[in-house]
Amino acid sequence: MSLTLVLGGTRSGKSAHAERLALATGRPVRYVATADACDPSMAERIAAHAARRPAGWTTSEAGEDLAGALAGAQVSLVDGLGVWIAGVLYRAQKGAKHVHRQVEGLIEAAAQTDVIVVAEEAGQGMLPADAQSREWLDLLGESVQRLSAAADRVELVVAGRAITLTAPTPAADDPGLRHHRG
Repeated sequence: MSLTLVLGGTRSGKSAHAERLALATGRPVRYVATADACDPSMAERIAAHAARRPAGWTTSEAGEDLAGALAGAQVSLVDGLGVWIAGVLYRAQKGAKHVHRQVEGLIEAAAQTDVIVVAEEAGQGMLPADAQSREWLDLLGESVQRLSAAADRVELVVAGRAITLTAPTPAADDPGLRHHRG
């Protein structure tokens, strides 16, 4: 079983790439949807995503229990983490502890099934001016880093092209890297 994290900016092609990865498993896929059709534009985006998914895939709404939506699936594709965090913060009025518990639940689920998580790459823009947006950005960044640390595979999608990221190298101040200079 495995955890794959697919990162990228808005409209980078990360969802389509994650869908190809899920399809390549050759096993039944559960698409875990995180967005609500709260306005006509979002409804169009959701419809476009649904139209390109294979007919045999099942779709589950994540709701507040993101990790629970994966139960019993062979392959789960969670799309996407940033939208889910926004919903939890703004509509469900849940906080950081809930988000952290759910991210740990995704990691635990990957021990039983294949999990592919799509997420926005945080921190590539300006620091938001308002506290709510900063809270979202902080939670997204923390969650992505936690998932990345636990993931078997991390891919960054830029302009529709995926770049496989390698494991981080130890920090320069890591005691294991210190050299005695004579």
